[in-house]
Amino acid sequence: MVSIDTRLPHSKFDVNGLPDAEKFAAWRESISTVFEVEADKQTRNNGSFYASLSAFMHGGHMLVQTSSVTQHWKRSDEIIGRDGMDHYMIQLYQYGSMRYTHRNVQREVNAGDLIIFDNAQSMSIATSDMTTLTLIVLRADLAPLLNKPDDQHLRHITMNEPAALMLRNHLLLMHELSASFTLSQAVSLNPASLALVAACLNAPDETLGENSAIRVAKAVVVRRFVIQNLSNPLLSPEFIVQSLGMSRSTLYKLFEELGGVAKFIRDQRLRRVRMILADPTHDHKQMKEICKELGFSNDSAFSRRFKQRYGMSASDYRRDGRNTFPDKSIREGMDRRWKDWVRILSD
Repeated sequence: MVSIDTRLPHSKFDVNGLPDAEKFAAWRESISTVFEVEADKQTRNNGSFYASLSAFMHGGHMLVQTSSVTQHWKRSDEIIGRDGMDHYMIQLYQYGSMRYTHRNVQREVNAGDLIIFDNAQSMSIATSDMTTLTLIVLRADLAPLLNKPDDQHLRHITMNEPAALMLRNHLLLMHELSASFTLSQAVSLNPASLALVAACLNAPDETLGENSAIRVAKAVVVRRFVIQNLSNPLLSPEFIVQSLGMSRSTLYKLFEELGGVAKFIRDQRLRRVRMILADPTHDHKQMKEICKELGFSNDSAFSRRFKQRYGMSASDYRRDGRNTFPDKSIREGMDRRWKDWVRILSD
């Protein structure tokens, strides 16, 4: 018999048992670690509101099953700026549906489908009554395995591909066995989970059209070059063209859907600054030093861009951004350990 002390840490949050008037407030406070949520006022007030969350900590991964009534979910630039989370969420819809708009196209995710969230990017979605199963993984663990690590956000995957079907079944089996896994067993399986996720996300995208493989390969080369040269003050579209022997028109086409190559460079630099500010081991560094390390030669321009991107100044983020969300329970005895766990899963 497995000792209870060796089993996976498990946190369960459920609004059942609370007075009707407190249910939505308790849920909104708890889920605010990741999302801002809103529900119909009638549903909130007539006693029909329901939401629950069950989370297992698999070492470096977290598996979460969530059930709720119809809601609107939002992750804004301001939330991203203050929480410092930068991981992927691979979500399986077990029941219900989700509606969202991405790149000016309205989309719908149905039961059996997968949706990918990059928590370093904003989003706004609407869900029906639903139950989902979500695998949360460190960006640092998964991104090196992906051909397009920055192009996964709001990617909708149906069960047409064998890898997607295997990943769906893997998530369901992980959830079924989580209560009986020991921590060492779960950790030993994490590489296999990552490999399966990567195989699914690296599968060819049938919507890309002709020459997609060549275009993807070029984009991967450019993005890796950008990441490797973030601290170079010369990094620019012109520098990339000269260094990689690529035409200007080809470079611009590769980044059209991301708002342009200059924006991609700026966003990557801001993301790196944000992660440095979120890491206490860098508290000894002055802001000017950090800006210089990431190629920002103009302090005022950096300050303006950071505030535009994350909704607060860099100095305010360093001082307050790590601990913005309230941890105080609305009602004693409610299990909110999952909130601390999800904060850990950030690089």
